[in-house]
Amino acid sequence: MQYIQTTGFLHNKDGYDTCGDHIIIRRGRETTFIIVMDGIGSGPRANICAQMFGGELTALLKKGYSLLESCRLTVQSIKAGRAHGNFAAFSAAAVLHSGYAQIISYEAPIPIFINDGYAYAPQPLVHEAGGENLMETDCTLGPGRALVMFSDGVSEAGVGHGFGYGLGTQGAADKLNDIYGRGGAGARAAEDLLEYCKQISGGRWEDDTSLVFVETRPAINADILTGPPAEKDMDSRFIEDFRKDRGFKIICGSTTLDIYARHSGAKIQPVKNFNPFEAPTYKVPDIDFASEGALMLNQLYNLYELNPVALDRSSPVARLKELLDNCDKINFYAGRADNPAQNESMIFSQLRILPRAKIVEMLAAKLRKLGKAVAIKQY
Repeated sequence: MQYIQTTGFLHNKDGYDTCGDHIIIRRGRETTFIIVMDGIGSGPRANICAQMFGGELTALLKKGYSLLESCRLTVQSIKAGRAHGNFAAFSAAAVLHSGYAQIISYEAPIPIFINDGYAYAPQPLVHEAGGENLMETDCTLGPGRALVMFSDGVSEAGVGHGFGYGLGTQGAADKLNDIYGRGGAGARAAEDLLEYCKQISGGRWEDDTSLVFVETRPAINADILTGPPAEKDMDSRFIEDFRKDRGFKIICGSTTLDIYARHSGAKIQPVKNFNPFEAPTYKVPDIDFASEGALMLNQLYNLYELNPVALDRSSPVARLKELLDNCDKINFYAGRADNPAQNESMIFSQLRILPRAKIVEMLAAKLRKLGKAVAIKQY
């Protein structure tokens, strides 16, 4: 699977503490949505408009509407808001893990595509939306290919400074070609383009300016095996599925470790740890991290609430968190068998150790909020 790598830049208009542009990145199981919203004017009001209409567009996408239909419906809301002085222009992209990207732009610059170091402005397809025009472009991302989305802070840079109506989309593409030709590349080239926009605008940000550079790279995965399956005859498939996927291998659960050892022939070696507040850990061949289950998963969830500066990186749970922080996709292989010890012992309630099924769902939600793709496979 490819990972959709996004690098965003936001610059406030000089003299304002709040940016009127707003960038939204939402990662799903199959699609990454990228939205660049440009609220009317500058400052707090513009930011509110950008967030309001960006929130509506995101909500429609979450409900399963297509990108084009979501944009059409959002444009109708923007048209209605105009009577009250509320408006936003936007570009929105839906990028599949295959690399295929569809981009819809409304009253905003069309994106720039980069193919093997050559940047160009594509010819858009025009859709009608209640008297308004939506501009559709599409491309396929992959090695040497990228997508650059931006607000009119880029395309209108230089207005009043000898650039007529501004740099324009084609002018921005030409500048990127110049930057690439001098050895620049990737998100750093996009950052250089923004600095050029400031330079040709009298050394100031004369408008809110935003840009997202989109590219792909091989995804970094983590596979977490936790909890015995609901039925013993599922043990073999449980282990086989976990072992065949490619990613960092993590096992959380003493019984789970026993099942893994029985089916793989691996030898489990306990790691000495004199801290009674830390979950026991183990050394297992070909496994990147192995520990007790419920306590470790609960501690991991709690760790995401802490300031990173407060972490003791020598602790097992901090090491597990660091491992997941470096991953793009996390696959949980979660057994659904009850844990009699947890059901019958007060100690789990006293320590607020949540059941495995619940803490896995909570962790998945937390990781998704951090931009990770998460899948839970239950057994």
